[in-house]
Amino acid sequence: MLRKILSTVILLGLGPLAIAEATLKDRITRDFEPKTAVVIPGPSSESRRVYIDLGALDGIRVGDLFSVTGPEKTVEHPTTGAKITLESKASALIGVTRINEDYASAVVIDGPSPRTGQEIQRFWGMEAYFIDTTGKGKELYTELRNQLSHIEWLGYSSEGEASLPDGFNGLIFRYTTSKLTADYASDWPVASYAIEGDSHTLSPVNGLELSPREGLPPLAYPERLALLQVQPVSSDILIKDNRLLIAAGTQDQITVISYPGDRTQSAEKATQIVNFPIPHRNRLLAVRWWQPKGHPEPFMALTTWDGQNVEGMLLKLDGDQIIEFSTDLPLILGTFDLDGNQTAESLLGQSFNRNDFFGQSVRGLAISTENTLQQYTPSLELPTSFRVLGSLIADLTGNGEFEYIAINDQRLVVRDKSGAVIHRSERDVGTRLSSLSYDLYPDREFSPLVDLSIEPSPLLLNTSGNQKQFLIFPRSGRGRSDGAFSLMAPSATTNRFGILAFDGERFMESTTPYRLEGRIATMAQDGGKMRILLSTLNSQNDQGAELLSLSTKPQ
Repeated sequence: MLRKILSTVILLGLGPLAIAEATLKDRITRDFEPKTAVVIPGPSSESRRVYIDLGALDGIRVGDLFSVTGPEKTVEHPTTGAKITLESKASALIGVTRINEDYASAVVIDGPSPRTGQEIQRFWGMEAYFIDTTGKGKELYTELRNQLSHIEWLGYSSEGEASLPDGFNGLIFRYTTSKLTADYASDWPVASYAIEGDSHTLSPVNGLELSPREGLPPLAYPERLALLQVQPVSSDILIKDNRLLIAAGTQDQITVISYPGDRTQSAEKATQIVNFPIPHRNRLLAVRWWQPKGHPEPFMALTTWDGQNVEGMLLKLDGDQIIEFSTDLPLILGTFDLDGNQTAESLLGQSFNRNDFFGQSVRGLAISTENTLQQYTPSLELPTSFRVLGSLIADLTGNGEFEYIAINDQRLVVRDKSGAVIHRSERDVGTRLSSLSYDLYPDREFSPLVDLSIEPSPLLLNTSGNQKQFLIFPRSGRGRSDGAFSLMAPSATTNRFGILAFDGERFMESTTPYRLEGRIATMAQDGGKMRILLSTLNSQNDQGAELLSLSTKPQ
């Protein structure tokens, strides 16, 4: 028999058997039973999204995996001459991200998109491995073996994945005292079953709509709100008067766009307020909204490059007019929300250092009663490595003090006020939308180049009535492994959401299983919703950005 291209692992972490075996067996059997769907037509612009003719009424769940299979092959036995039909190999894999009553949509995880009318099969060709970490799961395995013939026993192990075959990339079931989860390798949550109190019953939980890691937040695939023509290298969103003000900047111009925050009261259309070139013909590196307290009009803080040096600029948006408030500032400008009201009221300026770009001197900036720009010494205890761009100042750990979170050298770094690193992520963090190369010694004939990326700031996301908070940041669209079923496109064109939380003792980090078809230009929280501007050029309709939204409220 040909080896299937999908695999399954079941890890059981059982103390005393916490749920009724029959209940577990019946639930898993129903949720993982084979189903055949047919691909139906969808929007032609969504080349990596697939629509199928099964939905919630058919038992389809977010996270379900479907294999695209080829024709079976018939061979002849060399001795008897009997015809033997070999099972076909899977040519592609898709994963369900949204469901409706009678249809579902999915993203292509690997391989070519299936054709309209092509049949696909749920959980087809999956071998299974059963690892028992307690020595008490043999009886449950035997019961499940009668229903799920693809489960194989690997023996008792307290090491979990350490006993898996080399290069394994398949479904993993984890059973703890509080839940049973199923994930496709480390990247794709399939299902979760909560164990309810003393009743020893299981409640199903949709994989992608709920936690991809225990304790981490629900991040379903975002909904598209609008398509924009501008393809930004830097952008920012300000929530003002129940509207989204989007400053989307290319290297040479900025477009300010208004979008209704409450879609029930509008025609849901994005409206351009103003478009203007970068002053002094400079190159834009970053744009950030600044809403100083006591001033009704918002300001844009621009960091630009004049060819040799940094020039900071403050521009005021007055209706549909742009007013140059202050230019020729030798500062890199960043804005911060220090009072937690989801609006950046604090403006910091950082000196330019030719060796490292970000200098050591950081000044606070404010508008005086005479309507002039004044500098002051910030009261914050900033780490020496602090950067005003690509950073967030927030109490992530809940200890009553600010942490300083920055995307630096393709890593997410969290520091306390002393500058000590308390968390550093793995690599592949950031977007590289805005980048710059310049001569370290411009007056010399031969000079080394300084290369840097200016990243969007991470977002502190509050959920469950502000009882929980999570850090959201852009991660490269590249997958964590080079396996055959990588979810990711090249990191230069796509992003995923990275998620970081602190549970009181340790940091927990995860990444959403799906990839976004573009790079994150900016993120903002709007009440119970998260707004994302995605920079992506759609060649079919000449659109350069997508405005996306997802709910942060518990389902």
